[in-house]
Amino acid sequence: MFSCASAIIVLIFGPTLQGSIAISFMVAFFVVFFNAYEGARSPSIALVQNARLLGARWHQVMFQIRAPYAVVWTLAALP
Repeated sequence: MFSCASAIIVLIFGPTLQGSIAISFMVAFFVVFFNAYEGARSPSIALVQNARLLGARWHQVMFQIRAPYAVVWTLAALP
């Protein structure tokens, strides 16, 4: 029934409110983290290559192309 991580948390904190908070935090963190990661990877290769061809540097690609995708996917993961 329990996953390995939640069993470890229950062993550390016991079946208390702090254990429940820790498990809830871990679940929410990993869902949001992996959605942001996939969002940053989701822009098409052609879009990134076109930006590079037009002279965009790595930080311009990161903040003007990849970051908006990551923000949208992160906000979609929040309940």
